[in-house]
Amino acid sequence: GCVTRIDHFGNVITSVVGRNLPFFKSYEVAQLGFLPRVSTYGQSEPGTLVILEGSMGYLELAVVGGSAAERVPFSVGDPITFSWD
Repeated sequence: GCVTRIDHFGNVITSVVGRNLPFFKSYEVAQLGFLPRVSTYGQSEPGTLVILEGSMGYLELAVVGGSAAERVPFSVGDPITFSWD
């Protein structure tokens, strides 16, 4: 997939549809390593970089209580890959 936008909270929204991937506890994201996939922000500690399915069904990189855009090396249009073992 690719990064389609960055919202005003700093969430990095991708073109990857969450329901199209099996729900594992973590995924490897190129350049970032393994990140937890959560259903809600409350499942991780503040400051944790997570993957979650946004309200429109697309996977997002987010920071609990912060901005993923400030912590990840992705911009709109960049390719992004989610993989698992």
